[in-house]
Amino acid sequence: MNGSAIISWVRHPRMVAWFLFVAVAWIAVRVPFAGVYFLASVAEFTPGFVLVPLAGLYAGPAGVAGIVAGTLLGDLLLGQWGGMTGYRVLAYGLGSLYMMVLSRPGELTAGRGDGWAIGLKLIPVCLTSAAWIAVGGTLQRLYPFAYLLGLNLAQFVVFGGMLAPVAIHMLAVH
Repeated sequence: MNGSAIISWVRHPRMVAWFLFVAVAWIAVRVPFAGVYFLASVAEFTPGFVLVPLAGLYAGPAGVAGIVAGTLLGDLLLGQWGGMTGYRVLAYGLGSLYMMVLSRPGELTAGRGDGWAIGLKLIPVCLTSAAWIAVGGTLQRLYPFAYLLGLNLAQFVVFGGMLAPVAIHMLAVH
């Protein structure tokens, strides 16, 4: 995949629609939980994390860009813009990108044991996202890395690792 292939989605109206849909959906699932933190301004309660792998899996590059734009706009609109914004963008954007890269087209067909395959692919997605948020909190000298990593990894595994395979199975082509 070269740079022009990653950006070429902008020329296709369907992909632009996916981008807008993912960005708006990501902001919408963050609104009810805005300002609900496990730890002040670092570890936010994010049940909408299930959209991060789904965006990369179903919408490809447009979904990844939608997650990044939704994170930036969401932080701005919800009053969470600050030192952790860049780390949230990296966490959610790279998590979505990893899911896109680790999956292959046509993989989502029912009855092929997709649950295990997708579940294994969600491990690096959840770990990467949790690690970037932990790096941000540690570099800002807020909390220890291991503490932040464990806390975020636990919620991302619950919301991404457990809910995403269910959603993928429900959306799979039968």
